[in-house]
Amino acid sequence: MSERQKLAELLRKCSRNFFLDQGKEVHGAVVRKGYGFDLMVNNDLIDIYGKCGRMSHACEVFDGMLERNVVSWSSLMCGYLHEGNAKGSLSLFGHMGFSGVKPNEYTFSTNFKVCALLGVLENGMQIHGLCTKSGFGGYHVVGNSIIEMWKNQ
Repeated sequence: MSERQKLAELLRKCSRNFFLDQGKEVHGAVVRKGYGFDLMVNNDLIDIYGKCGRMSHACEVFDGMLERNVVSWSSLMCGYLHEGNAKGSLSLFGHMGFSGVKPNEYTFSTNFKVCALLGVLENGMQIHGLCTKSGFGGYHVVGNSIIEMWKNQ
C-alpha cells in the first residue's frame, strides 16, 4: 500500500469514528507530504470534515480542488445534510448539474432525503425524472429514499 493510500485509509478510519483531531493531524501530514491536491485524499477530507460538523473546512477543501468527481460533490452534499443544511445540499446539487459531473445513486438518494426534509415535492419529482433517465431508479438505496420522500409529503 502506498503512502497516499495509507493516509487516505487513516482519514477514513478517523471519519468512521468521528476522530476530528486525529483527522486534522492526518490533513497536516497530507499537505506536508505533497498530497494536498490528490482527488481521493481530498474526498476523504471532505467526508471527515462533513461528518464531524466542520463544513467550513469541508468547503475549503472542495473549493481548493483542481478536479472534482461525483464522490467530491456527494460527500459535500452529505455534509450539508448531516449539518442540517438541507438547502445547502440541494443548492449544491444544482451547481453540480452545471459542472459536467454526473450524479450517482448516492447523490440521488441524498437529495431525495433533502426534498423530504424541505417538503419540496416539485424538486423531488424533477430529481426523480433525472434519476430515472440516468438509470439509477432501480438501485435499492435510491428506491428507499424515493419511498421516504413520498411518505413524508
